[in-house]
Amino acid sequence: MRFTSPFQWKPGESWLPTISIVLIVLLGLVLTVLASHPLHRLPVVTPVAQHPSPRAPATPTRRLSSPCAADPAHLPPARGSGSLPLDYWHTCGSQIVDRNGQPILIRGVAWSGMELPGGAPQGLDRRNYAAVLLDVKALGYNVVRIPFDSVSIQPGYVPSGISFQANPELRGLSALEILDRIIAECHAIGLKVILDHHRISPWSAPPLWFDGSYSEDQWVADWQRLARRYAGNDTVIGFDLQNEPYGATWGNGDPKTDWRRAAARAGNAILAVNPYTLIFVEGIGKRQGVYYWYGGELQDVATAPLQLSVPGRLVYSPHEYGPSVYPQPWFSAPDFPSNLPSIWEQHWAFIAERRIAPVVIGEMGAPETGYDAGGVWQRTLLSYLDEHHLGFITWALNPTSTDTGGVLEADWTSLNAARQALYAPYLKQPG
Repeated sequence: MRFTSPFQWKPGESWLPTISIVLIVLLGLVLTVLASHPLHRLPVVTPVAQHPSPRAPATPTRRLSSPCAADPAHLPPARGSGSLPLDYWHTCGSQIVDRNGQPILIRGVAWSGMELPGGAPQGLDRRNYAAVLLDVKALGYNVVRIPFDSVSIQPGYVPSGISFQANPELRGLSALEILDRIIAECHAIGLKVILDHHRISPWSAPPLWFDGSYSEDQWVADWQRLARRYAGNDTVIGFDLQNEPYGATWGNGDPKTDWRRAAARAGNAILAVNPYTLIFVEGIGKRQGVYYWYGGELQDVATAPLQLSVPGRLVYSPHEYGPSVYPQPWFSAPDFPSNLPSIWEQHWAFIAERRIAPVVIGEMGAPETGYDAGGVWQRTLLSYLDEHHLGFITWALNPTSTDTGGVLEADWTSLNAARQALYAPYLKQPG
Protein backbone atom coordinates (compact mmCIF):
# COMPACT_ATOMS: atom_id res chain seq x y z
CA MET A 1 0.00 0.00 0.00
CA ARG A 2 1.46 3.37 -0.91
CA PHE A 3 1.33 6.08 1.74
CA THR A 4 0.30 9.50 0.54
CA SER A 5 1.48 12.44 2.65
CA PRO A 6 -1.22 15.02 3.46
CA PHE A 7 1.41 17.66 2.90
CA GLN A 8 2.09 17.77 -0.76
CA TRP A 9 4.18 20.41 -2.44
CA LYS A 10 3.58 21.63 -5.92
CA PRO A 11 6.07 23.55 -8.00
CA GLY A 12 5.71 27.25 -7.45
CA GLU A 13 4.23 26.83 -3.97
CA SER A 14 6.00 27.90 -0.77
CA TRP A 15 7.07 25.49 2.01
CA LEU A 16 6.35 28.06 4.72
CA PRO A 17 2.72 27.06 5.49
CA THR A 18 3.69 23.40 5.76
CA ILE A 19 6.67 24.08 8.08
CA SER A 20 4.50 26.29 10.30
CA ILE A 21 1.92 23.52 10.74
CA VAL A 22 4.67 21.01 11.68
CA LEU A 23 6.17 23.37 14.27
CA ILE A 24 2.77 23.98 15.84
CA VAL A 25 2.18 20.25 16.18
CA LEU A 26 5.60 19.67 17.77
CA LEU A 27 5.13 22.56 20.20
CA GLY A 28 1.87 21.04 21.34
CA LEU A 29 3.53 17.72 22.01
CA VAL A 30 6.30 19.39 24.09
CA LEU A 31 3.78 21.31 26.19
CA THR A 32 1.85 18.10 26.85
CA VAL A 33 5.02 16.34 28.13
CA LEU A 34 6.01 19.25 30.35
CA ALA A 35 2.58 19.40 31.88
CA SER A 36 2.80 15.78 32.98
CA HIS A 37 6.52 15.92 33.98
CA PRO A 38 7.50 19.15 35.81
CA LEU A 39 11.07 20.27 35.38
CA HIS A 40 12.10 19.43 38.93
CA ARG A 41 11.19 15.78 38.29
CA LEU A 42 13.16 15.42 35.10
CA PRO A 43 16.45 13.49 35.45
CA VAL A 44 19.60 15.59 35.30
CA VAL A 45 22.10 14.38 32.76
CA THR A 46 25.72 15.40 33.40
CA PRO A 47 27.74 15.57 30.23
CA VAL A 48 31.00 13.63 30.23
CA ALA A 49 33.96 15.80 29.34
CA GLN A 50 36.01 14.39 26.53
CA HIS A 51 39.12 16.36 27.53
CA PRO A 52 40.13 17.92 30.87
CA SER A 53 39.52 21.63 31.00
CA PRO A 54 42.69 23.70 31.00
CA ARG A 55 41.10 26.39 33.14
CA ALA A 56 41.44 26.55 36.89
CA PRO A 57 38.28 26.00 38.93
CA ALA A 58 36.35 29.13 39.77
CA THR A 59 36.32 28.30 43.48
CA PRO A 60 39.36 27.32 45.55
CA THR A 61 39.85 23.64 46.20
CA ARG A 62 41.38 22.06 49.27
CA ARG A 63 44.91 20.78 48.69
CA LEU A 64 45.28 17.11 49.47
CA SER A 65 47.39 16.42 52.53
CA SER A 66 50.93 15.25 51.78
CA PRO A 67 51.96 11.91 53.29
CA CYS A 68 54.97 13.82 54.72
CA ALA A 69 52.80 16.39 56.51
CA ALA A 70 52.61 14.26 59.64
CA ASP A 71 55.43 14.98 62.07
CA PRO A 72 57.36 11.74 62.69
CA ALA A 73 57.68 12.83 66.32
CA HIS A 74 53.86 12.95 66.66
CA LEU A 75 54.10 16.32 68.38
CA PRO A 76 51.23 18.81 68.27
CA PRO A 77 51.81 21.53 65.66
CA ALA A 78 54.06 24.29 66.93
CA ARG A 79 52.18 27.54 67.46
CA GLY A 80 53.28 31.09 68.10
CA SER A 81 51.56 34.17 69.43
CA GLY A 82 47.85 34.19 68.82
CA SER A 83 48.00 30.41 68.28
CA LEU A 84 49.20 30.95 64.73
CA PRO A 85 50.93 27.86 63.29
CA LEU A 86 54.70 28.08 63.05
CA ASP A 87 56.56 26.90 59.97
CA TYR A 88 59.19 24.65 61.44
CA TRP A 89 60.59 22.05 59.07
CA HIS A 90 60.99 18.32 59.65
CA THR A 91 62.34 15.38 57.71
CA CYS A 92 60.56 12.65 55.78
CA GLY A 93 62.87 9.94 54.49
CA SER A 94 65.51 11.75 52.44
CA GLN A 95 63.52 15.00 52.24
CA ILE A 96 63.17 18.13 54.32
CA VAL A 97 59.56 19.31 54.29
CA ASP A 98 57.58 22.25 55.62
CA ARG A 99 54.71 21.97 58.06
CA ASN A 100 52.36 20.99 55.21
CA GLY A 101 54.64 18.22 54.04
CA GLN A 102 55.78 20.07 50.92
CA PRO A 103 59.42 19.39 49.98
CA ILE A 104 62.00 22.08 50.70
CA LEU A 105 65.32 22.22 48.91
CA ILE A 106 67.76 24.23 50.98
CA ARG A 107 69.52 26.69 48.72
CA GLY A 108 71.62 28.58 51.20
CA VAL A 109 74.61 30.86 51.52
CA ALA A 110 76.97 31.35 54.47
CA TRP A 111 77.53 34.85 55.83
CA SER A 112 80.88 34.64 57.57
CA GLY A 113 82.33 36.97 60.19
CA MET A 114 80.76 36.25 63.56
CA GLU A 115 83.33 33.46 64.01
CA LEU A 116 86.24 35.79 63.22
CA PRO A 117 87.99 38.63 65.10
CA GLY A 118 85.40 41.37 65.34
CA GLY A 119 82.53 39.04 66.19
CA ALA A 120 80.01 40.34 63.63
CA PRO A 121 79.16 39.30 60.07
CA GLN A 122 81.59 40.91 57.65
CA GLY A 123 80.50 43.72 55.36
CA LEU A 124 78.72 45.73 58.06
CA ASP A 125 81.55 48.24 57.86
CA ARG A 126 80.32 49.05 54.35
CA ARG A 127 76.60 48.32 54.07
CA ASN A 128 73.40 48.10 56.04
CA TYR A 129 72.69 44.54 57.16
CA ALA A 130 69.10 44.65 55.84
CA ALA A 131 70.32 45.69 52.37
CA VAL A 132 72.72 42.73 52.30
CA LEU A 133 69.92 40.33 53.22
CA LEU A 134 67.67 41.78 50.53
CA ASP A 135 70.38 40.92 48.01
CA VAL A 136 70.50 37.36 49.32
CA LYS A 137 66.75 37.02 48.93
CA ALA A 138 66.69 38.60 45.47
CA LEU A 139 69.36 36.21 44.20
CA GLY A 140 67.12 33.23 45.03
CA TYR A 141 68.64 31.83 48.22
CA ASN A 142 66.23 30.69 50.94
CA VAL A 143 68.57 30.05 53.89
CA VAL A 144 71.41 31.99 55.52
CA ARG A 145 73.98 29.97 57.48
CA ILE A 146 75.57 32.14 60.17
CA PRO A 147 78.82 30.80 61.64
CA PHE A 148 79.87 32.00 65.09
CA ASP A 149 82.49 31.22 67.71
CA SER A 150 82.06 30.58 71.41
CA VAL A 151 83.38 34.04 72.28
CA SER A 152 80.94 36.10 70.23
CA ILE A 153 77.81 34.49 71.70
CA GLN A 154 78.68 35.22 75.32
CA PRO A 155 76.34 37.72 77.00
CA GLY A 156 77.57 41.30 76.75
CA TYR A 157 80.21 40.69 74.08
CA VAL A 158 80.36 43.83 71.93
CA PRO A 159 81.68 43.33 68.37
CA SER A 160 83.78 45.69 66.31
CA GLY A 161 84.18 46.54 62.65
CA ILE A 162 80.67 47.96 62.16
CA SER A 163 79.86 51.24 60.46
CA PHE A 164 77.17 52.91 62.55
CA GLN A 165 76.61 55.36 59.75
CA ALA A 166 75.48 52.44 57.58
CA ASN A 167 73.92 50.60 60.55
CA PRO A 168 72.75 53.18 63.10
CA GLU A 169 70.29 50.71 64.62
CA LEU A 170 73.16 48.44 65.69
CA ARG A 171 74.93 51.03 67.84
CA GLY A 172 75.53 49.82 71.39
CA LEU A 173 74.26 46.29 70.75
CA SER A 174 76.00 43.08 71.75
CA ALA A 175 76.88 40.48 69.14
CA LEU A 176 73.85 38.40 70.17
CA GLU A 177 71.56 41.41 69.92
CA ILE A 178 72.91 42.09 66.42
CA LEU A 179 72.21 38.46 65.59
CA ASP A 180 68.65 39.02 66.84
CA ARG A 181 68.27 41.94 64.41
CA ILE A 182 69.60 39.89 61.50
CA ILE A 183 67.23 37.03 62.28
CA ALA A 184 64.29 39.43 62.59
CA GLU A 185 65.10 40.89 59.18
CA CYS A 186 65.34 37.40 57.70
CA HIS A 187 61.89 36.70 59.09
CA ALA A 188 60.52 39.89 57.57
CA ILE A 189 61.69 39.02 54.05
CA GLY A 190 61.16 35.26 54.13
CA LEU A 191 64.63 33.83 54.72
CA LYS A 192 65.40 31.00 57.14
CA VAL A 193 68.52 30.81 59.32
CA ILE A 194 70.88 28.01 60.36
CA LEU A 195 73.27 28.78 63.22
CA ASP A 196 76.69 27.12 62.99
CA HIS A 197 79.17 26.65 65.86
CA HIS A 198 82.22 27.25 63.71
CA ARG A 199 85.05 27.84 66.15
CA ILE A 200 85.87 27.93 69.83
CA SER A 201 87.92 31.11 69.45
CA PRO A 202 88.25 33.40 66.44
CA TRP A 203 91.91 32.59 65.90
CA SER A 204 91.91 28.85 65.18
CA ALA A 205 89.82 26.04 63.69
CA PRO A 206 89.72 23.28 66.33
CA PRO A 207 89.94 19.58 65.42
CA LEU A 208 87.18 18.82 67.96
CA TRP A 209 84.25 20.58 69.60
CA PHE A 210 86.22 21.28 72.80
CA ASP A 211 89.76 22.09 73.86
CA GLY A 212 91.72 22.91 77.02
CA SER A 213 89.94 26.23 77.46
CA TYR A 214 86.42 25.19 76.48
CA SER A 215 84.79 21.95 77.64
CA GLU A 216 82.16 19.77 76.06
CA ASP A 217 79.82 20.75 78.89
CA GLN A 218 80.25 24.42 77.96
CA TRP A 219 79.60 23.60 74.31
CA VAL A 220 76.35 21.83 75.17
CA ALA A 221 75.31 24.62 77.56
CA ASP A 222 75.92 27.28 74.90
CA TRP A 223 73.76 25.38 72.44
CA GLN A 224 70.94 25.08 74.97
CA ARG A 225 71.16 28.80 75.69
CA LEU A 226 70.80 29.61 71.98
CA ALA A 227 67.96 27.11 71.65
CA ARG A 228 66.09 28.85 74.48
CA ARG A 229 66.78 32.27 72.99
CA TYR A 230 65.19 31.33 69.67
CA ALA A 231 62.56 28.82 70.83
CA GLY A 232 59.28 29.63 69.09
CA ASN A 233 61.10 31.56 66.35
CA ASP A 234 60.57 29.50 63.19
CA THR A 235 63.03 31.66 61.25
CA VAL A 236 65.80 29.71 62.99
CA ILE A 237 65.11 26.28 61.53
CA GLY A 238 68.32 24.50 62.44
CA PHE A 239 71.56 24.25 64.40
CA ASP A 240 74.80 23.04 62.80
CA LEU A 241 76.47 21.52 65.84
CA GLN A 242 80.15 21.83 64.94
CA ASN A 243 82.08 22.90 61.90
CA GLU A 244 84.45 20.28 60.46
CA PRO A 245 85.47 18.16 63.49
CA TYR A 246 88.35 16.74 61.47
CA GLY A 247 90.11 15.17 64.47
CA ALA A 248 87.10 13.08 65.49
CA THR A 249 86.15 9.45 65.09
CA TRP A 250 82.69 8.05 64.37
CA GLY A 251 80.94 5.51 66.55
CA ASN A 252 83.95 3.97 68.29
CA GLY A 253 82.78 4.93 71.78
CA ASP A 254 85.85 6.99 72.69
CA PRO A 255 84.46 9.73 75.01
CA LYS A 256 87.06 12.21 73.76
CA THR A 257 86.80 11.71 70.00
CA ASP A 258 83.53 9.95 69.15
CA TRP A 259 81.66 12.59 67.17
CA ARG A 260 78.52 10.48 66.86
CA ARG A 261 78.26 10.32 70.66
CA ALA A 262 78.94 14.04 71.15
CA ALA A 263 76.55 15.07 68.36
CA ALA A 264 73.80 12.95 69.90
CA ARG A 265 74.40 14.55 73.30
CA ALA A 266 74.30 18.12 72.00
CA GLY A 267 71.45 17.45 69.58
CA ASN A 268 69.30 15.87 72.28
CA ALA A 269 70.08 18.74 74.66
CA ILE A 270 68.83 21.22 72.04
CA LEU A 271 65.72 19.13 71.32
CA ALA A 272 64.92 19.05 75.02
CA VAL A 273 64.56 22.83 74.78
CA ASN A 274 62.98 23.02 71.33
CA PRO A 275 61.82 19.68 69.87
CA TYR A 276 60.82 21.27 66.56
CA THR A 277 64.22 22.40 65.29
CA LEU A 278 66.48 20.56 62.84
CA ILE A 279 69.89 19.28 63.91
CA PHE A 280 72.62 19.46 61.25
CA VAL A 281 75.52 17.06 61.75
CA GLU A 282 78.68 17.28 59.69
CA GLY A 283 81.08 14.46 58.95
CA ILE A 284 84.57 13.87 60.29
CA GLY A 285 87.88 14.29 58.44
CA LYS A 286 89.31 10.83 57.98
CA ARG A 287 88.39 7.16 58.19
CA GLN A 288 90.80 4.30 58.77
CA GLY A 289 93.70 6.69 58.31
CA VAL A 290 92.50 7.98 54.93
CA TYR A 291 91.65 11.68 54.79
CA TYR A 292 88.66 13.11 52.97
CA TRP A 293 87.39 16.70 53.12
CA TYR A 294 87.20 18.08 56.64
CA GLY A 295 83.57 17.57 57.64
CA GLY A 296 82.86 15.40 54.59
CA GLU A 297 83.54 11.85 55.79
CA LEU A 298 80.29 10.03 56.63
CA GLN A 299 80.87 6.47 55.43
CA ASP A 300 80.31 4.99 58.91
CA VAL A 301 76.71 6.21 58.93
CA ALA A 302 75.97 3.11 56.82
CA THR A 303 76.55 0.83 59.82
CA ALA A 304 76.39 3.27 62.75
CA PRO A 305 73.79 5.97 62.07
CA LEU A 306 73.17 8.72 64.57
CA GLN A 307 69.96 8.45 66.60
CA LEU A 308 68.32 11.49 68.16
CA SER A 309 65.66 11.53 70.86
CA VAL A 310 63.15 13.22 68.52
CA PRO A 311 62.63 11.53 65.14
CA GLY A 312 62.43 13.59 61.98
CA ARG A 313 65.01 16.17 63.03
CA LEU A 314 68.39 14.88 61.80
CA VAL A 315 70.10 16.24 58.67
CA TYR A 316 73.58 15.14 57.64
CA SER A 317 75.62 18.06 56.33
CA PRO A 318 78.97 17.12 54.74
CA HIS A 319 81.38 19.64 53.22
CA GLU A 320 82.61 19.24 49.66
CA TYR A 321 85.20 21.33 47.85
CA GLY A 322 87.15 21.58 44.62
CA PRO A 323 90.83 21.75 43.68
CA SER A 324 91.15 25.40 44.73
CA VAL A 325 90.93 24.26 48.36
CA TYR A 326 93.13 21.17 47.99
CA PRO A 327 94.31 19.21 44.92
CA GLN A 328 92.74 15.88 45.75
CA PRO A 329 93.99 13.04 43.48
CA TRP A 330 90.60 12.51 41.85
CA PHE A 331 90.77 15.93 40.20
CA SER A 332 93.72 14.80 38.08
CA ALA A 333 92.42 11.29 37.38
CA PRO A 334 91.98 10.31 33.71
CA ASP A 335 88.24 9.81 34.20
CA PHE A 336 87.60 13.21 35.83
CA PRO A 337 84.85 14.43 36.15
CA SER A 338 82.89 11.21 35.51
CA ASN A 339 84.59 9.73 38.59
CA LEU A 340 83.00 12.28 40.94
CA PRO A 341 79.53 10.76 41.48
CA SER A 342 80.96 7.45 42.69
CA ILE A 343 83.20 9.32 45.16
CA TRP A 344 80.26 11.30 46.51
CA GLU A 345 78.09 8.18 46.74
CA GLN A 346 80.81 6.43 48.73
CA HIS A 347 81.25 9.19 51.29
CA TRP A 348 77.82 10.79 51.82
CA ALA A 349 75.26 10.55 49.01
CA PHE A 350 74.27 6.99 49.97
CA ILE A 351 72.62 8.42 53.09
CA ALA A 352 69.89 10.09 51.06
CA GLU A 353 69.79 7.32 48.45
CA ARG A 354 68.98 4.76 51.16
CA ARG A 355 66.53 7.18 52.80
CA ILE A 356 68.48 7.14 56.08
CA ALA A 357 68.12 10.92 56.38
CA PRO A 358 68.31 14.06 54.25
CA VAL A 359 71.69 15.34 53.07
CA VAL A 360 72.47 19.05 52.70
CA ILE A 361 75.96 20.03 51.58
CA GLY A 362 76.90 22.46 54.35
CA GLU A 363 79.78 24.12 52.49
CA MET A 364 80.85 24.15 48.84
CA GLY A 365 82.24 26.62 46.38
CA ALA A 366 85.07 27.51 44.04
CA PRO A 367 86.35 30.74 42.52
CA GLU A 368 86.44 29.13 39.08
CA THR A 369 83.28 29.18 37.02
CA GLY A 370 84.57 28.19 33.59
CA TYR A 371 85.70 24.87 32.18
CA ASP A 372 88.95 24.42 34.04
CA ALA A 373 89.10 21.76 36.76
CA GLY A 374 87.51 23.95 39.46
CA GLY A 375 84.72 25.16 37.22
CA VAL A 376 84.00 21.66 35.92
CA TRP A 377 83.93 20.31 39.48
CA GLN A 378 81.50 23.01 40.56
CA ARG A 379 79.23 22.49 37.55
CA THR A 380 79.24 18.73 38.05
CA LEU A 381 78.37 19.00 41.75
CA LEU A 382 75.53 21.47 41.18
CA SER A 383 74.06 19.24 38.49
CA TYR A 384 74.40 16.15 40.70
CA LEU A 385 72.70 17.80 43.68
CA ASP A 386 69.88 19.02 41.47
CA GLU A 387 69.37 15.61 39.88
CA HIS A 388 69.26 13.88 43.28
CA HIS A 389 67.17 16.60 44.99
CA LEU A 390 69.81 17.41 47.61
CA GLY A 391 70.23 20.75 49.33
CA PHE A 392 73.34 22.90 49.52
CA ILE A 393 74.78 25.95 51.27
CA THR A 394 77.50 27.73 49.35
CA TRP A 395 80.53 29.31 50.98
CA ALA A 396 80.32 32.24 51.02
CA LEU A 397 78.52 35.53 50.63
CA ASN A 398 81.81 37.19 51.55
CA PRO A 399 84.22 38.33 48.82
CA THR A 400 87.19 37.68 51.13
CA SER A 401 87.07 33.89 50.75
CA THR A 402 89.59 33.66 47.94
CA ASP A 403 89.88 29.86 47.74
CA THR A 404 86.12 29.32 47.46
CA GLY A 405 84.92 32.47 45.74
CA GLY A 406 82.20 34.80 46.97
CA VAL A 407 78.71 35.81 45.93
CA LEU A 408 79.55 39.52 46.27
CA GLU A 409 82.51 41.50 45.01
CA ALA A 410 84.98 43.40 47.21
CA ASP A 411 82.73 46.45 47.55
CA TRP A 412 80.02 44.26 49.13
CA THR A 413 77.53 45.70 46.64
CA SER A 414 78.51 44.43 43.18
CA LEU A 415 77.51 40.92 42.25
CA ASN A 416 79.95 38.23 41.17
CA ALA A 417 78.06 37.83 37.91
CA ALA A 418 79.88 34.74 36.65
CA ARG A 419 79.23 32.84 39.86
CA GLN A 420 75.59 33.89 40.01
CA ALA A 421 75.08 32.83 36.38
CA LEU A 422 76.38 29.40 37.32
CA TYR A 423 74.20 29.05 40.43
CA ALA A 424 71.01 30.77 39.28
CA PRO A 425 69.40 27.76 37.52
CA TYR A 426 69.75 25.75 40.74
CA LEU A 427 68.21 28.30 43.11
CA LYS A 428 64.62 27.45 42.22
CA GLN A 429 62.35 25.42 44.46
CA PRO A 430 60.55 22.26 43.26
CA GLY A 431 57.10 22.78 41.80
